[in-house]
Amino acid sequence: MKLERRSLERNSVFKAAIAIVVALVFVMPVAAFANTGTLTPALTPTLTPTLSDWDITKGKALTYDSDNGAYPALSQIDANHYLCAYDGQDNDGWAVVLTVDTNTETITKGTPFEYDPVHGTCPSLSKIDDTHYLCVYNGPDWNGWAVILTVDTDDWTISKGTLYEFETEFGYTSALSKIDDTHYLCAYTGSYWSEWAVYGKGWAVVLTVDTGTGIITKGTPFEFDTKKGAEYVLSQIDATHYLCVYSGTGGSTIQSEGYAVVLIVNTNDWTISKGTPYVYESLVGAGAAVSQIDATHYLCTYMGPGPGSGDRFADFHSWAVVLRVNTGDWKITRGPAFEFDTEHGSISALTRIDDNHHLCTIFGPGNNSIAMVLTVNTDWTVSKESSLEYVETGYGFSPPALSKIDNTHYLCAYDGWCRGRAVILNVEIPAGMPDFDPNDYIELMEMPTTTDKRSDTHDGYSALLQPKLLHTFDGATLIPPLPHAFYGTVMINGAPAPPNIKVEGRGENVMIGILQNPLLITVAGQYATGGTYLLIQGHWENPIPDGAPITFYANDAYTGQWHEWHSEDTDRINLTVTIEPPDADPPVISDVAFTTSDPIDTEPEFGWENISCVVTDNVEVDAVNLIVTYPDDHTDYIPMTNIPGTDIYYYNTIFTDVGCYSYHIWAEDDRGNDVETVSETWGLPPNWDVNMDGHTHFFDLAAIAIEYDERGPDGWMREDVDNDGHVHFFDLAAVAIYYDEYWERCS
Repeated sequence: MKLERRSLERNSVFKAAIAIVVALVFVMPVAAFANTGTLTPALTPTLTPTLSDWDITKGKALTYDSDNGAYPALSQIDANHYLCAYDGQDNDGWAVVLTVDTNTETITKGTPFEYDPVHGTCPSLSKIDDTHYLCVYNGPDWNGWAVILTVDTDDWTISKGTLYEFETEFGYTSALSKIDDTHYLCAYTGSYWSEWAVYGKGWAVVLTVDTGTGIITKGTPFEFDTKKGAEYVLSQIDATHYLCVYSGTGGSTIQSEGYAVVLIVNTNDWTISKGTPYVYESLVGAGAAVSQIDATHYLCTYMGPGPGSGDRFADFHSWAVVLRVNTGDWKITRGPAFEFDTEHGSISALTRIDDNHHLCTIFGPGNNSIAMVLTVNTDWTVSKESSLEYVETGYGFSPPALSKIDNTHYLCAYDGWCRGRAVILNVEIPAGMPDFDPNDYIELMEMPTTTDKRSDTHDGYSALLQPKLLHTFDGATLIPPLPHAFYGTVMINGAPAPPNIKVEGRGENVMIGILQNPLLITVAGQYATGGTYLLIQGHWENPIPDGAPITFYANDAYTGQWHEWHSEDTDRINLTVTIEPPDADPPVISDVAFTTSDPIDTEPEFGWENISCVVTDNVEVDAVNLIVTYPDDHTDYIPMTNIPGTDIYYYNTIFTDVGCYSYHIWAEDDRGNDVETVSETWGLPPNWDVNMDGHTHFFDLAAIAIEYDERGPDGWMREDVDNDGHVHFFDLAAVAIYYDEYWERCS
């Protein structure tokens, strides 16, 4: 009776062990190299003669969070800085400031900030002013929460106001649109206590913010869809009307039809009403994005029906359609739908390039990230240009976020294998469009009449710029504002800057990469010599606001100086900057050790494995990961733990899957330099293969026979197959059960 119990117990334990599969951990960081602040020679542009109009290229991606990075949201702070909120470590609410450099197409990050340590997913952002941002998200208890995030523009750190729970029953997939400086329209999935259980209804509410106290209040919530509402997008039509596109339903909780409706805000009491809801896609319409074309037309991309046609469970494809809002009765109609990805459908992001062209990102076949330009034609049909697969190794499953940097550069934040990633996408704008060229100015620079060239007042200079070419468009003459001219000294690391150092002015709507911005130093320690000034100019379509701050850079390193912009002014600004030497050295991985329990055992109570290494870097180690491929060929990317105060990293685990494992270690420093070790293999034998030769046979029985009736602690030797501390008949029986079986050893 005892023999039967033991035999069945061992059989089930070993077979169950073989069936265990460790859960996938999608972590594959490829962080970006932060070039800002590095002393390098003036950049020589890399020509790409094969690029065609509307082609897309990419910069180097940055991993801004190596633990998680789902559902990112972006809001522009200034020309080079963007606030990014996202679902971070432990699915909590996190935010970070991303700094972009369009010259090198690289991104760096500030210090990540955990604004909700309990739960924070699916955030939306709206800018209040230059330092305050409203963030709504799905927070603790899966309810609707909001918080004011404050950005310190001196060190780019983030703080927060009081967390506010604006929906206590449910609050998911929210969207925001600014009404005025203190009021914001929020659409969200609200209470779901109805016959349409768990799918939620469509709700909207006006949130009121006080940046002085950091407190948020709300108006009266409005239920605009009583059956189902999810995945909202808001776009302002005018001061009181807002287009809301979302996933709704005609009566079934299963189908997700594409819905659109105009929400109307009463600015006297902040109540909300609605126009007539419109179904723009009756089969499948989920995960929409919207970009405004003009005052009444909006481009909408969405995950629509696939080859199964009426089958709502068929594979999805990606679609685009133009929605038209009638501002008389606030009804909505649509143009022809365009299937722009026939292989895969996904939630998308969308941003406007110009009236007729819009940048769209999706994840396509293989869940790889794809960017393309969609063109809106004069008959309101949609077509597409060539696409770019900007993440070749895979993509997470939450929607990306897009923000326009300038006409050719766009910041994209996305979920890269459950890591927060960001990249600059560069769109090749075609020639021939009516455009202001700041180089069309004739310079009439008069040299100083004063002998005191050190004077900061520069009273003796006049910068007279006359336009030699004025553009016309639709019969109107377009006269761009005249630039602001700057000159002065440049000190780098306490010494006069050598020739060929690049000096540049940046700011809101400032054009860079043009004649005299940036400006190369020709005389050591001075910029703007011989009558050649640093000219800060805007575009006729996007002029620089009067009084806008202009910041100055030397070889892409921020000098700390700034000055207000005023058309036709000339000012002396002396620049000083400290530039760190470049770091191109990756971390060094050494002393890799793989140790196991003795004896090796597949049972968690007795067996264990430890992988350790030493990782050093000349600056700072940012991340160390163990990459393990299991016998069933799935791979885990596992962060290794650092022993505080040392360079030692380790990972303790218990492998239970019998077979061949391979592993290697990857490390990255805080400048984005990375390195990995050569892959090693290791085989985990089943307990009943006592001599671990890959075959359960006579020699295993003989090994047990040699140690027969020996006693010791549980799991003390391989011959004690059942780990009961006694080498006896039941160990022989365990081997007999699997007699003549093989397991896959490492070749």
